[in-house]
Amino acid sequence: MTRWTIGLRVAFAAGILLCPSPACWPQQVARQSGLLLGLADPSDEKLKYQTLWLHPSASHVNTRLLQGLVVPRQDGFWRVDSADTCSLDIEGDDGIERSVDGENNDDRRISVSIEQQEQLWFAPVGSVPHIQGISCDAINDKAARISRAAEAKIKAAGKKVAEGSHEGDVCVSSSSAVEFINGRYMSVAYGSSTDCGVHPDGSSNWLVQPFGGSTGIKIEEVFGPSATVRFQKAAQDHIQDANDENCKPETIDTSDWSLSHAQGRWRVKGYATTHRLCGYYEDFDLNLNPPERITGPQFGSDKMDWGRLSRSMPDVNVLDAVIAPDQSWGALLVGPPCKTPQKNCDLSRSLQIYQFENGRPAKKISTTKVTIGAEIVMAEWALGKNADRWDETMGKLPVSPPTVQFDPPDSHK
Repeated sequence: MTRWTIGLRVAFAAGILLCPSPACWPQQVARQSGLLLGLADPSDEKLKYQTLWLHPSASHVNTRLLQGLVVPRQDGFWRVDSADTCSLDIEGDDGIERSVDGENNDDRRISVSIEQQEQLWFAPVGSVPHIQGISCDAINDKAARISRAAEAKIKAAGKKVAEGSHEGDVCVSSSSAVEFINGRYMSVAYGSSTDCGVHPDGSSNWLVQPFGGSTGIKIEEVFGPSATVRFQKAAQDHIQDANDENCKPETIDTSDWSLSHAQGRWRVKGYATTHRLCGYYEDFDLNLNPPERITGPQFGSDKMDWGRLSRSMPDVNVLDAVIAPDQSWGALLVGPPCKTPQKNCDLSRSLQIYQFENGRPAKKISTTKVTIGAEIVMAEWALGKNADRWDETMGKLPVSPPTVQFDPPDSHK
């Protein structure tokens, strides 16, 4: 347990004794709690991660929206985000494939392709993040120059550029998407794809890791040996009815699991790899409650009645929620009231702050629009005087994360 967590719990307990009823809101809650909420939207390349600082005061909720993830750790706040690095794959010295017997001798194929890798970076506030690799802007420019020179060379020789040429195409790519993070652990979905071949292929895996990344933690290391049996049985049960034998699990690895937030709490899912024709993988809920040593204190989640909350708001499409420790207020992630085919449908999601009474939303205090596919990946509470300290810190942070420094490898094409 970290120093700031201990301080928060003490301060929170004192606040409850002074003001046990939601009727004290909003004067007391301003000194009592603040929420650092991390959102992720893998579909949004420009705003993949966002952080909202929410701090109720006597008259409103102080809201600050920051790009990237701002994560509290024992040694201070860190910023977390992602950036792409690229490398070139060039045929020969000029990017032109030599003709092969049986092929049209009047055609020459250009083979200048790019491998793109999305990398997560982690840096203390105030420091410059570093990533090993080369900026994709630099690689794209180089690929374009080589491709133009190759095309000119082919035409000068009286030949044609063959169909299927790759002139700076991204043929291999990888992704890293945070699904859960705090100052000690994170859950990340990793993916890779090959798109330029005759048969495009790909793979996915999910890992729960220490903050900053390293070897994945097997599920039995968190939940004990019985979790292995549950994992293997769930994988087999989920796919046993597959008509195609190829859709049986190819591998069952107990480090292939994830944490994600849904309906007010952190949930555990497992994954099993299948043939690409069957969708590459199957996922299954494991109905396990992650311990606080992994997720950190989730003060209000154990008190939340999701069914009751949803029924109390029949006209609002509530996707997820985080409720204050004393249930005096909460942040609701709300989806669009319309469906995609409808005309003039605003598909953006919003984060709506409500005052709560008797465990139910009673009064909407504020609304903040977020990206279309936003999902909760972090929920960190500051209680007591820590809420005021965090409020001061968040107010001073730049909205945008710092510019990434690319550290090229010793040798590259």
